[in-house]
Amino acid sequence: MDDPRFWDLFFELFENIPRQGPGSLEATGKALSLCQGLPDTPDILDIGCGRGAQTLDLAGMTKGGITAVDNHAPFVERLAEAVRNKGLGARIRPLVGDMTALDFPDKSFDLIWCEGAIYNIGFDAGISSWRRLLRPNGCMAVSEAVWLRTHAPEECRKFWEAYPGIRDIKANLDAIQAHGFDLLGHFTEAKECWTEEFYAPLKERMRLMEEKYPGDEAAGGVLKHLRHEIDMYDKYKDYYGYEFFVMKNTTNNP
Repeated sequence: MDDPRFWDLFFELFENIPRQGPGSLEATGKALSLCQGLPDTPDILDIGCGRGAQTLDLAGMTKGGITAVDNHAPFVERLAEAVRNKGLGARIRPLVGDMTALDFPDKSFDLIWCEGAIYNIGFDAGISSWRRLLRPNGCMAVSEAVWLRTHAPEECRKFWEAYPGIRDIKANLDAIQAHGFDLLGHFTEAKECWTEEFYAPLKERMRLMEEKYPGDEAAGGVLKHLRHEIDMYDKYKDYYGYEFFVMKNTTNNP
């Protein structure tokens, strides 16, 4: 990661895969089904949207308007292109923006969505700072990396030192209550959300990168980093995963 080209090459890979993290149409639909009391045409904010796989899925599952925000402009451009191609310009508004400084008026949205991106700000910081954007009785759905078992092997825990915010499911459930939300439900995403939906396309792009940059030290560093990540999941997938948390803004509405 010390090579100045590391992140350019990293994003070259991730800009060319459908999802930038684990997820699936089925997981998105299941989480949406837990959102109680939404209006027929909800105003939705998709935070950390990436290329917008889940944004497009939400557009297909609802009749609402969606504001999709990501801080990486090429992701937003890819989503904007898909929106144009699908004729969804009247319903989806892709924006470049920072999830730590969302410039929207309070109580602007009926549903806040964040798949696999809240780690950038932290679970507590995300749900607490974004809550002001929810209307009374609005819903928030976020997926977050969690420990599924206690006492993970040392190699696994060392790998996750890069994200010290990972914790068990109960800790996040306690945070939801502490920050004034009512829990509507939660579930662990299927392993296929990692292996088939995320890692399979990523492996193909990695193969192409290896062919494109033979002997390139920076590209080799990116590929080594990602192979290690994939290997860790193969070995320790029973110890960690993504949990979808769905909550409602009913307690002490701001």
